[in-house]
Amino acid sequence: MTPLVPTRAAARRRLVVRTGALGLAVLGSTVLGAGTAGAAEAVTIPLDPTDVAIVLEAAENAGSAAAPAESITAVPVAWEGDVVLQLPEGLDAAGLGARLELSPEIGGSATRVLSTATPGPDGLVVSDLGPGRFGISLPAEDPANGPIGALLLSGVTSEDGFDVHADTYYLELDSAAPGTAELSPQVTVVADQSCDPTAATHCAGATVTAGSPFAVTVPPTSELQTLGHGTLQDAEVSLVDLTGGAAEPLLLSDDPAHWSPAGPWDATVALPGGLGAGRYYLSMLLGDPASGDPVTISTLELRVLAAQPAPAVVPPAPPTTNAGLLSNTGAEALEGSSTRTSAVATGAGLLFLAGVGAVVVRTRRGSVSGDGTPGV
Repeated sequence: MTPLVPTRAAARRRLVVRTGALGLAVLGSTVLGAGTAGAAEAVTIPLDPTDVAIVLEAAENAGSAAAPAESITAVPVAWEGDVVLQLPEGLDAAGLGARLELSPEIGGSATRVLSTATPGPDGLVVSDLGPGRFGISLPAEDPANGPIGALLLSGVTSEDGFDVHADTYYLELDSAAPGTAELSPQVTVVADQSCDPTAATHCAGATVTAGSPFAVTVPPTSELQTLGHGTLQDAEVSLVDLTGGAAEPLLLSDDPAHWSPAGPWDATVALPGGLGAGRYYLSMLLGDPASGDPVTISTLELRVLAAQPAPAVVPPAPPTTNAGLLSNTGAEALEGSSTRTSAVATGAGLLFLAGVGAVVVRTRRGSVSGDGTPGV
């Protein structure tokens, strides 16, 4: 199996977000005005997760987070049989602890608890069967308790110092079942930036605007590159609404208008222009869960601003004229002062319109998202 994490001493750094500002300057001459708008610097977000943990998922029960099963199925094994646990490379369990909670059903209240920390008839024995392989002896048949056994593991460590969390394994104890249950948990690395987006305390998040593209890049020293479970080119990318507005994640990676990799570690993201403002997180699955090899789920919290409508076109003001004075000869004489005032007003109007026109043209030439909403 592919090693979980190659040995290294990578520095971990906090998220750095670079944002650009949109400026607008209107320049004028003595005759006509010309408008110019400064371009917005694209937001670039380094994907350098600082909160990394390893989850050992009970794939035999319910699949994995990347490829979940529809329901939990207990693993059949005989009373007085053995559970054989195979850990992947990169993990150690020299001090493996085990706890078996017997109950009448999956998720039910325990009626009897056995543990490696408990001596006597309620004790469990763990055996070292070789590199990363351990045996756990199950108790004799107990008609008063079970038949479901919830097996909880502890004491698993990572060579790289990441926290390791083992899912609960569910066993169905039956004398007619096989004498040995082989368990090979699926390794899923959860890499949050810069904290768990589902935690009670919100992450700072990166601020982006719906419909406006932004870039993501994975630095060479990022854990995502070091883990080596996949790249941005083959990642499955989804947008999850943390405000509860959408029940299902929005898949972005199947539409190049929303997810466009420029290489293994660089990509451009454009959220739908009609997306409402709120808290979201970008979920990136790196690796193939169907292969059985380790995968990484990396998350990035986003604070999304609603797309701004394009500025309205201001129609030109009607020209101001002076009716003048009607002379006895039938000729229309214009007063000198009125003529000067009209010329000045018309020149100012043209200057204003030239500036507005330049802003509108540049706005229309801005980026356009996949759903046709103009960028801001």
